[in-house]
Amino acid sequence: GTAENLQLTPLQRRPPQASEVEIKVKTTGLNFIDVLDTLGLLPFEKDWFGVECAGEIVAVGESVIDLAIGNNVIALATGSFNQYVTVDRLMVVNKPDNLNWEEAVTIPANFLTASYALENIVGAFGETSLQPKRILIHAAAGGTGMAAVQIAQLAGMEVFATASSSKWDFLHSLGIKHVMNSRNLDFADEIMQLTNGEGVDIVFNSLSGEFIDKSLSILKDNGHFLEIGKRDIKSKTEIAKIKPNISYSLIDLFTTAQQQPDLIQSLLIKLAERFSTGELKPLPHKTFPLENTISAFQYMQQAKHIGKVIIGHNSDATDISSFASLCEAVSFRATSSASSAFSSQIKENATYLIAGGLGDLGLLTANWLVEKGARYLILIGRSKPSEYAQQQIDKLEQENITVKVIQADISDYNSIENIFTSNNFISFHATSASPTYPTSPALPPLAGIIHSAGVLDDGMMVNMDADRMQTVMNPKVSGAWNLHQLTKDIELDFFILFSSAASLLGSPGQTNHVVANTFLDSLAHYRQAQGLPGLSLNWGAWSDIGAAAKLKVDRTMNLKGIGAISPQEGLAILEKMMNQSNPQVGIIPVDWSRFTDSGYNLPLVADFKQLKPEANVVNSSVNFLGELETIKPEQKLKYLTTFIQKQVGNVLGLPANKLPSTSQGFFDIGMDSLMAIELKNKLETNLETTISSTVIFEHSNINSLSNYLFYEVLKLEVSEKELSEEEQPKLSPEELENAIAQELADLESFL
Repeated sequence: GTAENLQLTPLQRRPPQASEVEIKVKTTGLNFIDVLDTLGLLPFEKDWFGVECAGEIVAVGESVIDLAIGNNVIALATGSFNQYVTVDRLMVVNKPDNLNWEEAVTIPANFLTASYALENIVGAFGETSLQPKRILIHAAAGGTGMAAVQIAQLAGMEVFATASSSKWDFLHSLGIKHVMNSRNLDFADEIMQLTNGEGVDIVFNSLSGEFIDKSLSILKDNGHFLEIGKRDIKSKTEIAKIKPNISYSLIDLFTTAQQQPDLIQSLLIKLAERFSTGELKPLPHKTFPLENTISAFQYMQQAKHIGKVIIGHNSDATDISSFASLCEAVSFRATSSASSAFSSQIKENATYLIAGGLGDLGLLTANWLVEKGARYLILIGRSKPSEYAQQQIDKLEQENITVKVIQADISDYNSIENIFTSNNFISFHATSASPTYPTSPALPPLAGIIHSAGVLDDGMMVNMDADRMQTVMNPKVSGAWNLHQLTKDIELDFFILFSSAASLLGSPGQTNHVVANTFLDSLAHYRQAQGLPGLSLNWGAWSDIGAAAKLKVDRTMNLKGIGAISPQEGLAILEKMMNQSNPQVGIIPVDWSRFTDSGYNLPLVADFKQLKPEANVVNSSVNFLGELETIKPEQKLKYLTTFIQKQVGNVLGLPANKLPSTSQGFFDIGMDSLMAIELKNKLETNLETTISSTVIFEHSNINSLSNYLFYEVLKLEVSEKELSEEEQPKLSPEELENAIAQELADLESFL
């Protein structure tokens, strides 16, 4: 009933039969059917999870002759959330060499659906078949919608698209002139006006309810209605009564795969060729590591994504849990209400800038970028390169890596602005499909920034004057802000700030250091709220390199149960963190038995104890109902209200100190239909009762819902007077009907 219940379980691998192959999964595409499955909304049962993947073949059946072990492939494969999946070879095709794993997995489900519908059913590219000129694509910012847009444009169609208003600018950037709202029915009148009353030749539909009838009303005679939705599906008889002179097709990709596997193979081959030649482009995507799958489901459930949500099975990277034999690694995550996707893919034809690039950590990061494919680096430092730094730079240049070393103060805006303008970075977008190289100097566009600059000047607070504060804060605070100001209009793939665990745990004698790093953390949240990439990493102490190692800080911290991060482990973690969506992540190896007993930063110890898994987990419903029994009668209602308030905050992804008011309307604070269903499921579990699916619509704020559950469901009573009708706002029957219809339409808007 909720994504929080997802968990990894051991897998029994299945050897391939004669016509099958086994794939080691690298990336999995998350689809709407998976989200519906977690919420218990599918009208059928299935024993698999996930529908598509990209990966490497590790075994082949005896009759498979055109695929071999070691081939990199994409596949339409049930159960693709598994790390290994076995599938019929007709569902598999070799991955185009020009696509990485994330890009490749955007193809199977979405492009197969769109290609089958528009090419095989409509005949979009046929010479003798109907050659439509206009197509309406609903939910065009979703995965399948965007795939349909590309294929329709390739066939020369005029596209009319619907999406929520926040996604209109993106659709316009795809060359779509006519973009309308997917949350009301105004699109029909707009299209009729734009087409002089003629309407469209094709409707590519994923919406439900009244949207179907309205879409039919603007479809020309002899037109095609392509239904890919899963709710409110009409039969051909029903459609014929509404619009008799059209062709109506229900698109079910997996039924087609079962009945016509050879057709799926031919479509996959054709799609792979079009991606290889560049006729089709991968979908925009946001990648979550496998261990953050729950976050991926919650992200899609909130319907804020554009394009594809992807799960990465980065099984070859160093396991974060391998810090040390006696230490447990814990990731402290701070959520943001508006996060921005970014790509960690390192490009050969792009430039990467490292502030603090001449220090130990900066040079280590520079070498890592080169190992991952970077060919152009800018390293900024206050001083000239040391002998060791120059040796590292010379080594890189001998490998034909372009390294531009700039001696500058990162906190001096004019100096940093000059670096950007002299390299034409301000006017170039590094993430364009075919970036144009500036004429002078010969550096590709800027694609990523890592800010690792910093100095230490420790001392007790009573001895800390303005100069000592500024010495530490300038490179981090002013430096980071300068980089933000100069890149906020550049399409970067990543903007990474090297912060410190000190801003999470505190650090006696380092007030200036704590404040400076707290600013970096806040800047990452701010950038993501602005729709820009931003990630602040609260590193614990590194061993062997950096200021902490020179001061032997790791020895002192080890006595308190906090270990050190080796350079190899740190780089593996850096790569893993670049593929997750949180704006702030702390990486600290902790021996909890020693940390919680040491008295270190005592006020926080209780909070960190909560992160240590308990041996026995008690069912939350038993806890809550048991606790409710112990509450005084006059306090029970308030106790239930607070509990519901916390559940609402949990569904919305809000921190404990920013829970919504109990009188705010659910849909005014950002709850949509899928969230409402998850809230209902949570309440059913904790209250051990069944709740109507319309409860969240009928009782549309926490106070109203709490009163209903208290008096009508739990049948409890209190001595104080019940709330008046004015304090229990309810929707009128007409408002309720409209709200439910709108929310169900939203449910389909990101198929």
